[in-house]
Amino acid sequence: MAHGIYIVADLGGEQGDRIAVLQTRLDPKLAALGRPHVTLAGSSGVGILPLGTPTAEVCAALEAVGKATAPLELVFGAPERFPQTNIIVLPLPVHGPVRWLHDRIATCGLPFAPARFAFTPHCTVHFFRTMAPDAL
Repeated sequence: MAHGIYIVADLGGEQGDRIAVLQTRLDPKLAALGRPHVTLAGSSGVGILPLGTPTAEVCAALEAVGKATAPLELVFGAPERFPQTNIIVLPLPVHGPVRWLHDRIATCGLPFAPARFAFTPHCTVHFFRTMAPDAL
């Protein structure tokens, strides 16, 4: 994982709790890192923010985006495996509300690095453990 600032949205409520249980069962190490979340900037679509980015600049930009954003209702799809990996995710609609939020963050004026991958909205439920191929 690259060093820099990532922007994530923790998943709360009953749905977040259910995903946390799933993460704990599939990948306790991932679950121990914190609440299930959706990465909005840093890993795909736009890259990380440099570590030296002033906190006030980040807060001002994200607060402006947040004020223009209604609470999101998320509908996850069935678990999928990222191609040629053991990473299991719960996908979100490619052109849904998370994409809209990602696009607003990507264009808010913060100095994001280039991304290696196109934005694919999802919540990762399995990352660190090795699973038998038939378990995937």
